[in-house]
Amino acid sequence: MKSSSKKNGIKKFVQSELDTDFKNKCIDGSGVEEIRKLYKQGANVKKICSDSSKTYLHFVCESPKPAVDKLQFLISVGVRPNLRDLFSGVNCLGSLCSNKNLNLECMEYLINAQVDLKNRDLIFGMTHLHLLAQNKSVQPEMLELLLTKCPKLAQALDNKDHSAFYYLTRNESISIELMDVFFKYKVLITEPALFQRTPLQYFVRNPNCSEEMIVSFLKNGKVFPFYEDSDGNNEFIDLFKNNNITKQVIDLICPYFENRIDKKNLYGETGLLVLCSNQKENISQLIKYFVQKFHPEVSIVATSDQKNVLHRISENSCINDPELFQFFYEKGVKINHQNSLKRTPLWLYCNRKNVRIEVVTWFLQSGAKPNTIDNFKLTCIHNYCKRESVNFEIIKLLYNKNLNLNQRDYKGFSILDYVCIYNKPVNHKILEFLLNKNPDYYQNLTNNHRKLMADQTISYLLKNKEGANIQSFSLILNRQSHLLYNQSNNDYLMKLIWDFHKIPIELLDCLLKFAQENKLIQYFDINSQLSYLTIKEKFDVQLFKLLIDNRNHQNIIIDGSTLLHKLATVSNNDKFNSHLENISQIVEHLLQDGEDPTRPNSFNLTSIQIVNNRILKCLLASYNNLSKDFERFYERNEFTDCNLKEFKLHKNLLELRIGKPLEEIKKITLKFSDEILLQIIQWVYGYKINYSKDLLIWFEVLGVKNPEEKTLQRDFKKLYQSKNKDFRLIVQGEEIPVHRIILQARTEIYREMFLIYSQTLNKISDYSNKTPQSMKLFIKYLYTDTITIQEIKVSNFRHLANLIDFYQITSPSKLEMFLRIWKKEKIN
Repeated sequence: MKSSSKKNGIKKFVQSELDTDFKNKCIDGSGVEEIRKLYKQGANVKKICSDSSKTYLHFVCESPKPAVDKLQFLISVGVRPNLRDLFSGVNCLGSLCSNKNLNLECMEYLINAQVDLKNRDLIFGMTHLHLLAQNKSVQPEMLELLLTKCPKLAQALDNKDHSAFYYLTRNESISIELMDVFFKYKVLITEPALFQRTPLQYFVRNPNCSEEMIVSFLKNGKVFPFYEDSDGNNEFIDLFKNNNITKQVIDLICPYFENRIDKKNLYGETGLLVLCSNQKENISQLIKYFVQKFHPEVSIVATSDQKNVLHRISENSCINDPELFQFFYEKGVKINHQNSLKRTPLWLYCNRKNVRIEVVTWFLQSGAKPNTIDNFKLTCIHNYCKRESVNFEIIKLLYNKNLNLNQRDYKGFSILDYVCIYNKPVNHKILEFLLNKNPDYYQNLTNNHRKLMADQTISYLLKNKEGANIQSFSLILNRQSHLLYNQSNNDYLMKLIWDFHKIPIELLDCLLKFAQENKLIQYFDINSQLSYLTIKEKFDVQLFKLLIDNRNHQNIIIDGSTLLHKLATVSNNDKFNSHLENISQIVEHLLQDGEDPTRPNSFNLTSIQIVNNRILKCLLASYNNLSKDFERFYERNEFTDCNLKEFKLHKNLLELRIGKPLEEIKKITLKFSDEILLQIIQWVYGYKINYSKDLLIWFEVLGVKNPEEKTLQRDFKKLYQSKNKDFRLIVQGEEIPVHRIILQARTEIYREMFLIYSQTLNKISDYSNKTPQSMKLFIKYLYTDTITIQEIKVSNFRHLANLIDFYQITSPSKLEMFLRIWKKEKIN
């Protein structure tokens, strides 16, 4: 018993798998040979599938590729074509009529196979004709085939009393050929239920409805003039909304509604008001034709928005004919009538895109009031200026009719504000015109609007990236400069520039130049803005350079560090690798502007360890230990051996820098004033000085050409190469010549030694236990303030690092930075 039940179970499982494979082959569009093969293996094709309510004929008819040969095979092996889907109640022809991939050949075969053509689905009671009418792939031949075989389908209704015509009017694939088939076989056009749309109403709302179809429907179909949908729209109103309306359509539909032409929908709209809102090209001619032939009431006002005919044609962008406006005006339509928002036809006309000066002229000549304000305190000029392109002549035309240019909206925006915010580009002539008319920018500003300064026109223009230009901005800036001078507006200035990265660079340049010229730059916290840009990761080189050039103070510490330190730290972050080129250029410009990299919290030795090598080298180039050491050397007034007037100096340095013997220098400088002489002495010791024209003349008298190029570093490089040195360092028995002034100025240990011992000391043994090679490299750095990475080797790296501490050279020193760069590159 157990073995037989087990065998039966296996048989059922095999049969189930075979039936499933057969079903899948019917669905996926496989060829008839594969189906025949499975049938020979024992697939049960006569029954309704166990896992659904359909036969295999249903599956073929619903497949992506229904084929006649499959249908022939299934019917030939005993599948009955009239078996229904147990759920929906449709037979295989019903499934085919619902398939978007249906074809005429399959329909013909099934109809010839005596499929029940009167079959309906159980849910909606739809016939095959209903299903075909709503199918987007339906062809006229299919409808004709079905109606030829079963003419009674033309009168069939579904459970909602809808004929097939109802579904065809809603089908987006509707065509004149499909409609002609229905008219030919007189498919029933049923009356709608209460508050439902008629077939014509659905038809004119169809996006693929054409003029030819509308004419055909009106000639051959059925119109229900007394039926209205839930919005109160009848067929007449809906037809006038359709963009395919023509004179012929008007002539066909109006006789049906002879006594109901002025019937309103629930919004108080008549057919005329709806027609005036129609966006069809050349709608003006149709409106005039309709009014002249059928005489509708023209003074009607919609109850929902209180708009009259002039309101509707004013806001219709397809109507720009002054004659149509004049046509309705002559019939008594009020030109200054206000709608529910207190807006006049002129107000609405100026609010649209395509405003013509001829129409505006007609409005003003006919008595339209340009100063009428709506519920938001907007006039027609506000709306006209709220666009990218504005016609200057229209603004002048409105102004000549006593337009109030001082009117502000409920937010406090003036007409000038609208121009600056929305125009692209801002018209320079319009700005000049508005400013010349002296509008009072301080009127109508209450605490309910904005507790701001009198006007923010400058900031509006700055934010208009696409519209602002130098010409218009300069004009506004100069005319409204009193706003910037107002001391109470310091907060406004801060807000004005806080988003520098959002302002067009040329406008920002113009604003900062204006602030510099008028001594307002102190109100612009540029250093904070630079720090903010770093935090926001906005590394725009052009923007940074502009702000750096216009700041008042360098080396400002913000949030515990300087801008240089922030940039150096940021550059070490891998996510900013794409910005390294920009950051490098910004750092270079900062250093050129006088930023001090040796300042605490700017670029100290701790930060060197984390900074990117590329930025480190850039910063290193700005370090000038040589100049700083000799500035301090001059201020200490030690080891001096000559005088120029009352100034005590160092003879060797003076002769080196000027290039003349001391006696000759003394003779020439006798004529120099103390002020000029002091500046020249400062130049000798490496100070940064201002090379005025007068000072350059005195340099020429002294015989020094191009003093700005003749730097301390350049002269000491020549001194390093000279052979007449006045001191010797003995290192491991080898004498290394050096100038005593270099040791006195640049190393603390030798300075103290020379203060104690006589100036006559000309050599000394070095006890630092370093190699001669390391000492020579160290001496070269003392002269030239630089050293190449290639000269540093593993053998002398530690020696050079120890020499920094042993000789107590200026810290932070460039030599230490060179060693750090070498160490990083060597490790990498």
